[in-house]
Amino acid sequence: MYRPQDRTTRLLFPELFPFGGKLDERNRWLRIADLIPWQDLEDEYRKAFSDIGRPGKDAQLVIGLLLLKHMTGLSDRELVAEVLENPYMQAFCGFRSMATGDVLDASTLAKIRGKLGLSFFRYMEEKTYEVLIERRIIRKKGMLLDATVFPEAIKYPNDVGLLNDVREWLVRSIQKLGKALGVKRPRTYKRKARQEYLKFAKKKTKTKKTIARAKKAMLQYVRRNLGQMWELIETARRRRKKVYQAVRKRLLVAAEIFRQQREMYMKKTHRIADRIVSLHRPYVRPIKTGKQAKDTEFGAKGALMHIDGFLFLDHLKHEAFNESELALA
Repeated sequence: MYRPQDRTTRLLFPELFPFGGKLDERNRWLRIADLIPWQDLEDEYRKAFSDIGRPGKDAQLVIGLLLLKHMTGLSDRELVAEVLENPYMQAFCGFRSMATGDVLDASTLAKIRGKLGLSFFRYMEEKTYEVLIERRIIRKKGMLLDATVFPEAIKYPNDVGLLNDVREWLVRSIQKLGKALGVKRPRTYKRKARQEYLKFAKKKTKTKKTIARAKKAMLQYVRRNLGQMWELIETARRRRKKVYQAVRKRLLVAAEIFRQQREMYMKKTHRIADRIVSLHRPYVRPIKTGKQAKDTEFGAKGALMHIDGFLFLDHLKHEAFNESELALA
């Protein structure tokens, strides 16, 4: 459910100016706020909520915080603390009086970003772009298109390390699920596997033969642990015990990583379609950039439009694409 706020009063922070003062209208946050189509964005924001349930957070508060986060580069926690100290930022977020308590829990921002989805942010960019053209701040022409990769915060992947990550998650899940079901814990060989991995990781020089031997061993451990995990899930199903959907999804990712790594090992290749390089972020793909310092980066590739000093994100995808085709479209 969403209920719009009443913003009929234009008097900002009267408790701060008892003698008739006011905020500086030339402040950057007030000037930027004047360029944002808040009403159109609020109408689109409302679509993310159902007609029943607890009322959602105010649209201008949420959208304002999301915009401030990207304009300042602050973390969610730092941003909330900064807004509480800055009346101009509060005015940008739609406040009419000074807020002294918790504006919004920092963890809520991440949940709202997922709830709104990519379509909302594309809509927000399009509407802002229209306002800038309408007010003749930018021109329709003079567009320059370029692409870049936005790196994800993942560990640099290698085959043996990725398989070990899968193995460690499987062992933890087997222990936790086995304890919940009250069954005898299967033999996971976690200590032996850990010793083998550390022995490999500590080697200063790793030959192809050493890597192949370590990868074969990790594949055997992962295959055993996958089978044990599937057996426990089947036991839980028979006993009508709940297994969280997040665990099931992660298990499918682990199984796909094992399949890909086993296929590459058997074929003695390092390439495979839709290769997964992170257990916890399976959507990330390696993208060749051709840069001298970093030939391959891991993250989403975005096509940026530069128009009269403003940058717009025109296209974002976790797969490689040719930005010249977008320019011609």
